[in-house]
Amino acid sequence: MINQRLMRHGKKKLAYRILQKSLKNLKNQKNQKQDPLLIIEKAIRNTTPSIKIQKRRIGGAVYPIPIELEIDQGIPQAISWILMAAKKRQPKRTLARNLAQEFLDASKKLGTAFYKKEELYKIADANMRSKNKKSTKLSGQRRSMQYAEKKKNPDKDNPVGAKRQTLKRTSSGPVAQNPGLNIINKKT
Repeated sequence: MINQRLMRHGKKKLAYRILQKSLKNLKNQKNQKQDPLLIIEKAIRNTTPSIKIQKRRIGGAVYPIPIELEIDQGIPQAISWILMAAKKRQPKRTLARNLAQEFLDASKKLGTAFYKKEELYKIADANMRSKNKKSTKLSGQRRSMQYAEKKKNPDKDNPVGAKRQTLKRTSSGPVAQNPGLNIINKKT
């Protein structure tokens, strides 16, 4: 897959040669005792994103919204970030040396490709927070509006409404507000 991403204008042999030189550079590093393929695997694993940012238009404004990615979609993105970072490295060196150095940095959670992933996560986190703040702010406004309406019309939610008879406590016991309905205290 790295060969396919590295290849330009159908020159597969050139891409293969660059990758082989990069593997040799990884193997010949002074402090490296690991297998170069394990370093590449770890670098790709460290730079693989699990989300992507998609822009949505909501109410005339464009918002970046984070969306989860499948692993099959994240790996090519990680490889392209590593290759792009290697191409932007020191132009005096060969691409094979720059690619080897970028693989090493990405495996240690350093380098441009890894920081690109971290930047993506920061954007996604900021947009999730702002989305949550907006929704809680609106729901708080709705709650306060409902509370104000209940204060104005307390019998609105009451099933019987204003016609409901409330009982008062007097010294002789419960008495209805309407004296015509007072059956308890009537003298016969």
